[in-house]
Amino acid sequence: MTSRTEICLNGVTYRWPDRPVVVVCIDGGDPAYFDRALKEGIVPNVARFMKAGFGAIAQCVIPSFTCPNNVSIVTGSPPSVHGISGNFYLEPETGKAAVMTGPELMRSTTILAEFSRHGAKVAAITAKDKLRQQLGKDMNIAGGCINFSSEKADQCTKHENGIENVLELVGMPLPDMYSPELSLFVLEAGAKLLKTEKPLVMYLSLTDYFQHKYAPGEPEADRYYRDMDKLFVARRGRWSRRGSWHARQVQSRRLAQSRVASGRARSRVRKGCDHRDLPDHRLFRGASRIARQLRARLLPPRRYSRSSDTTRP
Repeated sequence: MTSRTEICLNGVTYRWPDRPVVVVCIDGGDPAYFDRALKEGIVPNVARFMKAGFGAIAQCVIPSFTCPNNVSIVTGSPPSVHGISGNFYLEPETGKAAVMTGPELMRSTTILAEFSRHGAKVAAITAKDKLRQQLGKDMNIAGGCINFSSEKADQCTKHENGIENVLELVGMPLPDMYSPELSLFVLEAGAKLLKTEKPLVMYLSLTDYFQHKYAPGEPEADRYYRDMDKLFVARRGRWSRRGSWHARQVQSRRLAQSRVASGRARSRVRKGCDHRDLPDHRLFRGASRIARQLRARLLPPRRYSRSSDTTRP
C-alpha cells in the first residue's frame, strides 16, 4: 500500500524525498561531450557533482530516440512496459506510419503522476512541445502541478499547463526552435520554479539539436556545455541550498554498438505489427538499469560503494 513514504510503479518502489529532487535529461548526451568538457575544465560544476556525488554511464533504450528514452526515465520501465518504442509506429489498419507522441499510446502512468496523485507538487518542463503531453500524463494540473515546453512557453495557461506568463517569469524571450536557448530556457525556468513554486520533484528535458549539429570539441558544443554548467548553479540559492540538485544523466550511448543494436531492433518490425509488443529482450535491458539507478540514487540518493555502482549485471 502506497503512502507519503513510498511510491510504487511498475514493480519499482521510490521513497518519498525529504527535499526537492531535480532530474535533468540531456538528450543526445553522448559521454564523449562530457569527457571532452571535463578534460578541458569546461564544466566545473558537473565535475564537482561527479566527485562529491555519483557518476556513471547507463545504457540507453534502443532505439535511441527522444520519446522512448524520456518515457523510460519517467516511468522507470522499458518500452515493452510503457509502450513507447520509437518516434513512429506502423498502423496495422492503414499501413501508414503514425507518430508516437500521444499520451494515449502510453501503457503506464509516470513516477511524476504517482507523486502528484499522492499530494506532491511536481513539475515537468521540456524543450520540444511534442514530448510535453507524455511527460505530463495523469499529472494533477488542477492541484498545482506544472507541465510546459519552452517551445510554446508563450502559450501557457493555468488550465492546461498549471502556469501562465512564463516568459515574464523566466526573463527570456521565446527561444528559437533550433537554438541552444531552447534548452537553456528549460534550465532557467527550472531554477525560477524551484524558487517560486517549490515543487518536490521536477523533471527537465533538453533537446538534442546541438549534439546533432556539433561534434564533441567543436567551439559551439563547448560553449553550449559551458552555458549549461553555469545554469546548474547560476541561482545557487535556488539549486544548491533550497533543494537538492541531482546531476544524473541517463546518457545516450549513440556510438557504434548502439547503432548496431538500433538497427537490429528496427529489423524486428513487420508490416501490420504493433512493435510496442516486442519482448523485453536483451536490447531493451538498458531501461532496467535506468530504473534501478532512479530507484537507488535519485529518490532520494543513497550511499553505495564505487565498486557496486559501476558493476554491470
